[in-house]
Amino acid sequence: MASNSETGHAINIANGKKLTDIITGLSGYSPTNPKLVLGTMQTQQTTDDGLQQTVNTQNGVFQPLQNARVLEFLPIKKLARRVRSAAKSSGADAQWNKDVNAVIRKILGERLSKATPLRRSRRNQRLTAKFRQPDRSF
Repeated sequence: MASNSETGHAINIANGKKLTDIITGLSGYSPTNPKLVLGTMQTQQTTDDGLQQTVNTQNGVFQPLQNARVLEFLPIKKLARRVRSAAKSSGADAQWNKDVNAVIRKILGERLSKATPLRRSRRNQRLTAKFRQPDRSF
């Protein structure tokens, strides 16, 4: 099942708008924090709407450029693997093939071996167990 979590600046701005609308309907709302006064929140909402509009406009310019770049580099993987196969079947010495493979791995973003997760040392495990907070739930 797909996740239905709300993320992103646009959702935060929409939630701020909902909060401002709810506070507008309250009659006795008078916070002590000046950042939570209705007028300040409405000003912030207007500023946020303008900034989000700017981001949307700039994203409209950026997105076609990014799509063009992705399409331009799409055949690189296939070509790099063909070069790797040609170098391997050419009968060249092992060091040259190793160098070609290193360059191809850099181009494709591959690792020589899988990354291994860091393991905690036994001393570190003892220290974290020693300073762990006791479970106080009842």
